[in-house]
Amino acid sequence: MTVARPTERDTLGSDPGPRHGLGPNAFAKWLARHPLAVVVANLVVTAALGVFALHIRIENSLESMLPAGDPSGLLAMTKFVSVEP
Repeated sequence: MTVARPTERDTLGSDPGPRHGLGPNAFAKWLARHPLAVVVANLVVTAALGVFALHIRIENSLESMLPAGDPSGLLAMTKFVSVEP
């Protein structure tokens, strides 16, 4: 008994994609053929984004969220913040 081997067209589905080799199938094949390059590229992107993440500041004081020089903002702040002597 002979078993027919699937052709490339059978494994890719009914539409093999663009003929110029830049379609999603070609990209998936490239990713599968170059796993080290994919891991290195991911590490580089993660490191670059991590450097930018170090510069994120969180302002959690109420005064920094109010408009500068706005007396109504100061009044609103005193309603919510209790100051004990």
